[in-house]
Amino acid sequence: MWNILGFLLFSIVTRFTYNSIASALEQGMDYEWYQDVFVVNLTCQFLVSFTNYGWYLYLVVPGYLLYQVSGYIKNWVFTPTADEMAADDPAAKKRQEKKEKKQERQKFKVMRG
Repeated sequence: MWNILGFLLFSIVTRFTYNSIASALEQGMDYEWYQDVFVVNLTCQFLVSFTNYGWYLYLVVPGYLLYQVSGYIKNWVFTPTADEMAADDPAAKKRQEKKEKKQERQKFKVMRG
């Protein structure tokens, strides 16, 4: 029974990725992700014909997706905003202090007469 389910999984993934690659080529789009899954699927098929440990190769796909998503989250959380960047910039601090001093000065002359 497991052999039949494995064959169905391999067949569905191969057909889906192959058709997606063909469609992307017709439209002139990028097909890199589909090609990666296609190659992992074919390699997994080859390894499973010798040992059941070949199924573990399929864990590369969700592992890579997890790696990509965690990178996006890390960049989103730890990327400083414009205000934070300005606060850390010494030149920006100097400009701000100069602007504050200029605002504190008198804008008119006092004449005695």
